[in-house]
Amino acid sequence: MSMDSLPCYIYRCRSDESDGETVTIGMMIPHQKISISNHFTNVALLSKERKLNVYKIVHGVLGDPPDDLFLPKLHELLNDEGTAENSWWTFFRWNIEFEEREVISALKSVEDTLRPITLQRIVVPLSDPGFFWICKFSEVIRDLEY
Repeated sequence: MSMDSLPCYIYRCRSDESDGETVTIGMMIPHQKISISNHFTNVALLSKERKLNVYKIVHGVLGDPPDDLFLPKLHELLNDEGTAENSWWTFFRWNIEFEEREVISALKSVEDTLRPITLQRIVVPLSDPGFFWICKFSEVIRDLEY
């Protein structure tokens, strides 16, 4: 990936509650030294410390994230492997009540904020374990905000 491009993992799954449609559950933008302003109601900015706290809680319940999420394992964050521990993450959380246009609108706003850096959109179809892990991750973030 080039230096003027950031990965953007868009987690999608099929939902029984949405009549079998594919819905976006979350969107994770890992980045270094770039902070996206928090003007969205469904966004969480995760610093190294906050990310580690959330990971420890989710790991205690569900273990490491499944490989299909493309997220680091807990030991990688704890052992300073790679650059994962120095990066901030921007995590958008959605549920079936959000319309697809809201997801697209948020994505375009983020892309406008980051210019000239572009987002490399990586759509991740969730497995059941991936779905439960990212939902628990989102739940822990929400709980820690209170």
